[in-house]
Amino acid sequence: MATRLEDVPSELVIDFDMFDESIVETVHERLEEIQESTPLAYCPSHGGYWVVTRYDDVYEVLRNDDVYSAAETGLGLGMAPPRLPPLHFDAPEHTAYRTLLNPVFSPARMKPVEGAIRDMATRLLDEFVATGSCEFVSQFAHPLATTTFISLMGWPLEDLPQMAEWTNAMMVTGGAPDEELLARRAAVSAAVTEYFQRMLEQRRSNPDMDDITGYMLGALYDGERPLSDDELIRMLRLLMAGGLHTVRGIMGFGMISLAEDQEQRQRLIDDPSLIPSAVEELLRMGVGSAPARLVIKPVTLHGVDLQPGDHVVSYISAANRDPAMFECPHALQVDREHNRHLTFATGRHRCIGSNLARLELAVAFEEVLARMPDFRIDPDRPPLLHHGPIRGIQTLNLTFTPTAAPLATVPV
Repeated sequence: MATRLEDVPSELVIDFDMFDESIVETVHERLEEIQESTPLAYCPSHGGYWVVTRYDDVYEVLRNDDVYSAAETGLGLGMAPPRLPPLHFDAPEHTAYRTLLNPVFSPARMKPVEGAIRDMATRLLDEFVATGSCEFVSQFAHPLATTTFISLMGWPLEDLPQMAEWTNAMMVTGGAPDEELLARRAAVSAAVTEYFQRMLEQRRSNPDMDDITGYMLGALYDGERPLSDDELIRMLRLLMAGGLHTVRGIMGFGMISLAEDQEQRQRLIDDPSLIPSAVEELLRMGVGSAPARLVIKPVTLHGVDLQPGDHVVSYISAANRDPAMFECPHALQVDREHNRHLTFATGRHRCIGSNLARLELAVAFEEVLARMPDFRIDPDRPPLLHHGPIRGIQTLNLTFTPTAAPLATVPV
């Protein structure tokens, strides 16, 4: 039986709602307060859930799926999301799905994509560097990340605006009432299912396309059987959400960090060989995910007995700023050593797209720093952020010194 609010010690109960858009500007400060005051806290919103913020606890929860299950967590705004493989499965099902996907997201498979990413980044920058200003998300981060991913998947580029709209509707609450959100997400879910069903039918008539979707159509679950349409649709939905939303957010937050710390930014301009290290640091500081888990076996955590049916939310952004793990955790250090951040999670559910994300971020920052090195946030148009299980960025207006001609870049 899940823990009831009346059974939770009052000193552990916090006023902190992971879906509350009003805390978007102060979320790091609020999580720091929780991290300092108690290693385990309880939020009564949405049926109640436990909150862990310290690095060691987040690491343990995310790795120990024998106790903290990723399947059917059911934590949300009144509507249980569909189980998306492999994310919402434990072993052995997770192992079978993940083994099937691993080859197409390996470092070797991603490396040849670098040239196309760099060409795209150059073309996007060419469109606005002479103007001295841009809205970075819509003019660079979003098209770079989404076009790259759509091309890898083999999906029609003309459908990208619709996919982006669906993804935004699934990820961003906008402070709307719960009833409105439920209706919106139900409509999006039905539309996405219908879209991918049509795509699968069309692709089966053209099975020789060399892309990730074509690979998935021919892949075997556990080496024995093809994936069903239902499995394929749910996997494609998960990949769409991850590929079209998360990288652009980290890219945007990285630009904010570099705009606010001109000394660290100048170090990258002077020495581009630091960019891989800087990417890890910007990943550490820019993440906004808070994965939920379901307790399936009784467990004691910091002296509190958690019961099967309890939900536990791991704030990776807080773990990545835990002073017990990171020296000067709130400071940007582009040459930080031993940067064992949890941005891509850990254990079986470590992000399958990490290799692609690192490549996109490295290329993006190389090109941006070479072409608009003195960028700054437009003081008249502050960034528009959104909060939730995955924190993100909607708009980021920048100004910089215009450059009329492309400048040479220094590959890392």
